[in-house]
Amino acid sequence: MHKVHVSLQGMARYKWGVQEYGNHNQFLAIRILSCLRLRAAASSFPSHAT
Repeated sequence: MHKVHVSLQGMARYKWGVQEYGNHNQFLAIRILSCLRLRAAASSFPSHAT
């Protein structure tokens, strides 16, 4: 009985960890995409190019 409880807790923790990891990756992907978009927009305007 105790083993089952531990495994269920572990599964829940693993599931939560995967969800957190996925959210973090999504956040990073959005940041990278917005960075690339800003860079592309800057390169399309020669007057603003450094």
